[in-house]
Amino acid sequence: MKQISIAIFVMVWTAMSTIKAQTTDTSVANAINHAFAPLEKNRVPHGILLDYGFDFTDLNKYNGINVSGDHINPALYRDIYNTIVSSAIQSGISGVQNPKGEYSKWKNLQQQKTAINTNTNTNIVLSGLYFKYSKIRSNALNQGDIRVINNNTQYDDAYSGGVWQNPYETKNAVAYKK
Repeated sequence: MKQISIAIFVMVWTAMSTIKAQTTDTSVANAINHAFAPLEKNRVPHGILLDYGFDFTDLNKYNGINVSGDHINPALYRDIYNTIVSSAIQSGISGVQNPKGEYSKWKNLQQQKTAINTNTNTNIVLSGLYFKYSKIRSNALNQGDIRVINNNTQYDDAYSGGVWQNPYETKNAVAYKK
């Protein structure tokens, strides 16, 4: 799994260094889609696969266990949300919408809060997120729960005796802002 992760990183790095302001470079998206194309997307729990997306921040820090760290500023909230959105491996995931729409909704609620709080200090607008997401277990390749095919360029589901092997672990992303 490290070999394909390194290969993907190199492809992403190369693509990012050649991006032009006036054009849309789809080479990074194409490389990632190619790497995960053989996977049966409907088998990814919750439709969100962290390995598929971009890590704008480390989601392990926002797991709901360290509650004091779950209250974050708007920029970090955006990074967490963008990590989740970019990791959606299929469309129609409940709660996942365009990040600009999410930000507009939050900004509108903040403006309403400001208008209400002009007279009183009794209202607080909290915006929170809670998503279950999946990632490929670090030992999945060694245990034969996932395969790397096509000259180490793609992930594929593994079967043993006709039974699908689950390579995923499920985690939580929890954060809120006010």
